[in-house]
Amino acid sequence: MKISNIFRFFNEKVLLTALGSLSSILLLRLEFYPSMDGPSHLYNAVLLRELLFHSNSPLHQYFEINPFPIPNLISSYLLSILLLLFSASVAEKIYLLLYIWGLALAFRYFVAQAAPQNKILSLFIFPFIYSFLFHLGFYNYTFSFIFFYWTLGYWFQNQTSFTVFPRLKHYFILSIFFLATYCSALLTFFFLFLSICCLTAWQIYLITIEKSQIAKISKILSKIGLVFLSALPSWVLSGLFLLQFPARGSSEKLSGTELIKWLNDVRCLISYNYPGEEKLTEQFLHIFIALFAISIYYTHGESYSHSRNQKLGKGLVPALIIALGLYFFVPTGFSVGMMSERLGLMVFMLLLPCVVTMPLPKSVLLISVALFMGFHIALLLSRYNATQKKLSLEASHIAQAQKHLPSYAVVLPINFSDNWIEPHFSNYLGTQKPLIILENYEASTGWFPIRWNYIHLPKFFLGKHEKLENISTWPNGNSLKQKSIDYVFIYGNLSHLQEEKNKTLQEILNKHYRLAYQENQSCEIAIYKRYP
Repeated sequence: MKISNIFRFFNEKVLLTALGSLSSILLLRLEFYPSMDGPSHLYNAVLLRELLFHSNSPLHQYFEINPFPIPNLISSYLLSILLLLFSASVAEKIYLLLYIWGLALAFRYFVAQAAPQNKILSLFIFPFIYSFLFHLGFYNYTFSFIFFYWTLGYWFQNQTSFTVFPRLKHYFILSIFFLATYCSALLTFFFLFLSICCLTAWQIYLITIEKSQIAKISKILSKIGLVFLSALPSWVLSGLFLLQFPARGSSEKLSGTELIKWLNDVRCLISYNYPGEEKLTEQFLHIFIALFAISIYYTHGESYSHSRNQKLGKGLVPALIIALGLYFFVPTGFSVGMMSERLGLMVFMLLLPCVVTMPLPKSVLLISVALFMGFHIALLLSRYNATQKKLSLEASHIAQAQKHLPSYAVVLPINFSDNWIEPHFSNYLGTQKPLIILENYEASTGWFPIRWNYIHLPKFFLGKHEKLENISTWPNGNSLKQKSIDYVFIYGNLSHLQEEKNKTLQEILNKHYRLAYQENQSCEIAIYKRYP
């Protein structure tokens, strides 16, 4: 069978629809898609909806909407809009479906504009949709890559309007793309701006070389200046944000050996089981290396003529090199933390455009896509296992426990879970009705749309204690008011309550609270209600 016939039978639209549908089906079979920060995003979207549309809500005493147009606001506002029409579990599913299909189609748009002859390689994006950071619940950072690839595709589609015949309309649209990316993730905005600048400079260089001219630095800088002007609103917001919320990270740094291993293993795709998933994820890098070698061999010699876009794809290499350099030199604890994980994913998200724009034989395209799809499906199915189903079931039970709590109750969650992914699972309590859950990392950082209203926030007491050893501290405001915590919600291994280090907590619960609800089967949950 001819390669052309195989291409017609297995075209990229059919394969993209099949992979997207498989991802959607696995997602829809779970009540909640378990992640570490996902519950917090969903809960804070409920708070945002309440604060936006109920001016007399008691929540205003405890929370306020951050007036600054910060990054990290896309997921909260989008989820809050969905929550006006759907339940929390359905709203989460719709949001995640928008992310899955949005990123797949955005990358396809980029490939269609940058390397239409390699359109089938747009399927390479699917493993990276389900990244490690996605399973950590980094909804804003992962969502930002939709705008990242859409903007790159738009630049390729209108490249002459950015370099040869500048048009104001296209720079205005580019400015909107920059703002959308900034509102999702500051790091992605920086690399998007860097990528557009690199592409602009590289194209001007190629044009002058084709005309046997010398590339003038002044001409390159003038076009990059126009890109900067289109990004100026986003840069102003970025500067104000960094001044208002300076980095509070640590100097924690991973060894070079470990960072190299992470690249080889494609650690940014390993979510639950490192030894098991590593055997699959490292194959993706090996495929990239093989394609790079084949492309060099395929284009070797004077007989092969590169297309303009294939040459342009090399313009992203400087941005990739900078990302790689920052990956090795920036401490993982810098700024908001987990920088090695963030930059590691960015390296591969920049490597993907470089790979898919390489000239390759059609037979190699088919083989590489078949291998990529096989490893991706195996990885996807390995994650949809008893662990993920159990986590989703636990999330559902916690969400259902809200029926034992009245609206606007103050709840202190205590995490006795032994699972690393569950520190914010208590936030599922607040996905059905507005509650004041004192474990709310988003409201404490100031980097998200919801923050504590410290001016009116009362001082909370558990019994007579304003804080308690071995229990994560709860926020206390500047108000003179005092407020007893209405409910204590314990989840995880309830036997930890009997440990000696939790003796004070036991005494407080015995003296000031009564057991209102307990579950010990699918999920260990206990709710204690304060005596009137």
